[in-house]
Amino acid sequence: MIIITSDTILLQSDYKDEKESELASICLLQEEVQLEKGVTFGRIMELIYRDADFIEKAFHISLGGFKLQPFIDDMMCDSSIPDDSNNGDALEALVLSWVADDFRNELEIYTDLSGRAAEIKAPYYSEWYGVEFTPLSKLRDLPFELDTSFVIRNIEKKIEEEKVFCSTLKFTVYDLISGILNEITFCGYPENRDAKLCDILERKEEFLKDPDKSKLIKLSDLKKELGMDEDSDEKKD
Repeated sequence: MIIITSDTILLQSDYKDEKESELASICLLQEEVQLEKGVTFGRIMELIYRDADFIEKAFHISLGGFKLQPFIDDMMCDSSIPDDSNNGDALEALVLSWVADDFRNELEIYTDLSGRAAEIKAPYYSEWYGVEFTPLSKLRDLPFELDTSFVIRNIEKKIEEEKVFCSTLKFTVYDLISGILNEITFCGYPENRDAKLCDILERKEEFLKDPDKSKLIKLSDLKKELGMDEDSDEKKD
């Protein structure tokens, strides 16, 4: 087991006493990982960056082929790009959790990195926030937590979401690193993320200025307009 604290990394074995270790080592990727209280997102990113060369090779897919340096720079420098939902200031912690969906007898399991709000308030009334558009500098000092809850949910069309299995699933070093990298590279490099956010904010402003020019449409109606089968995501011939 790997235990990450605010100032060291410990390798705990059933046969040996705890000893200091490195995070990014190919022989440790499948080790269970635990985070001590006080570990921040910035602390984990610092450990990842220590072995940037190894990470960029071993986690090439999770990184989307991107280099780590621009993301480290983004974390260390305050961004002038506005955060539309003010996520960085509204959050009390970042949480890496499991998502397990059973859809048409196929099980998909992946991790999700979200921010937990300090309080639930208008206009969103939600405890959880996506952070894919949030500058990393606003996430740097947030406590980082692992939620080992493991719930398989049935998300079949026209069937109310149903829990079909509940348990716990521990995180490995690989799960931790890949989960973070998948999230921070979701929109590409930080400059790509900021450009997409600015575009979204511009569209929002246009809508607020003249909402009559825009309209909401049901997914079922959109599928009809596109000639898509009601029970599939594929367009009809």
